[in-house]
Amino acid sequence: MAYFSMWFNRQTPKMQDTVRKLVKEGRLQFAGGAWTANDEAAVHYQSVIDQFTLEDDRKRLTLFNDRAQGGSSSAEGILELMLHRRLLHDDLRGLGEPLNETTVARGKIYMVLNSSDKDKVVDERLLQQEIHLPVWLFFSRSFQNTNSIVNANFSSLPRGIEVLTLEPFTNRESLLRLENMFDQSSVTFNLKPFLKSLKAEKIRETTIDGNMSLKDMKRLKFQKDGYLGTDMEYLTANHKPLEEKLKTNNKKFEITMEPMEIRTFIITHKNFDYEKIS
Repeated sequence: MAYFSMWFNRQTPKMQDTVRKLVKEGRLQFAGGAWTANDEAAVHYQSVIDQFTLEDDRKRLTLFNDRAQGGSSSAEGILELMLHRRLLHDDLRGLGEPLNETTVARGKIYMVLNSSDKDKVVDERLLQQEIHLPVWLFFSRSFQNTNSIVNANFSSLPRGIEVLTLEPFTNRESLLRLENMFDQSSVTFNLKPFLKSLKAEKIRETTIDGNMSLKDMKRLKFQKDGYLGTDMEYLTANHKPLEEKLKTNNKKFEITMEPMEIRTFIITHKNFDYEKIS
């Protein structure tokens, strides 16, 4: 309503009368449901999804929460997380009604004290993954030995490189997606040891959906208003796509992943067929 009021006050008397008529006839209704803009309801609070950090040139304090919460830093050197909100009377901050919520939410908050070095930030990112994506162990009652067709050597991947997807694509192919979890550091590594553990015969890099070879990607670049050029411009890959057979030189399998980058590959296997082992 605040933004509508700003618009309404700038209109001519004739337009204001028209709006009043529409409201009176029921042709214009306001169904806000007491919702307001964030800056009206809680001017100092922001959404904290998984991490809240306070740092200076030397020290760094980070809070990891296990659920979305409201966070604030209303004064220098202060971090505040809203754990629970209960109002017996409307506080006139945008909610529009009392909030007598008696169910108490009890979560976990992890506090990490570190220096502001870049390497320590990397450690925090890995700890965050362990907290939010813990390992689940499952045990079978069967004692029968099972031999896997493929034993992926995940330890051959460097720290910070995560396997997002590894699943069948066609009878002899798998879809592989890798992500660089770090938001500040690029990672360079050789992918060949990991491919050998998957019994790969060759690999080709694709777009993120796996439907097109990355070397063939050619997307139209949309220009800004006022562009006077006549030539069409296209977007292509920012790096040389990886497309090699495993027999080639090891150096050709060295790749660099930029911060938060996701790269997708199609792996062709040898010596087995998904239909025969499914």
